Amino acid sequence: MMNIGHTYLGLTDMDTIGSPIKYSMCLGENEEQSPWEPYHVERGYDPQDSTLTLFGVESQFEIIDYKNDTPEGILQTFAGTIPSIGSFSTRSWIYPDRHADNCVLICPDHARVMGTHGWSKDDVKHYLYANARLPARYFKNTVELSRTKAGHQMDP
Repeated sequence: MMNIGHTYLGLTDMDTIGSPIKYSMCLGENEEQSPWEPYHVERGYDPQDSTLTLFGVESQFEIIDYKNDTPEGILQTFAGTIPSIGSFSTRSWIYPDRHADNCVLICPDHARVMGTHGWSKDDVKHYLYANARLPARYFKNTVELSRTKAGHQMDP
């Protein structure tokens, strides 16, 4: 951050909580411990291919669940965290010029639970899609109606 972005703690970087997304974050997939095929293979590449995936990040949540030992329990914790009212990825359906997705990273312990119970990546995706939602009425006090897509109505 100092060498490239000329950002110095306490001078030009006044953040109280640090984040790797200020400059970059590079993650390697733990293929050896994953119960599923690697992401690059899912996307159509050969297993021996070396690939790089880029994903624009707005913010991050570290989701903690030390209690549940079923896919449903773990993923309900994820589903309860993903739809944050203040997040662009939650509100992207409202705004006409904004598109946002969620990138969900699952630790090896949670992935192992899901794999042991026979859950595929698609099962995980479908569960989160079905359960990480909020009713539109929750946004009525947080959204400027003039900025919403035409046709969307907020429940009273």
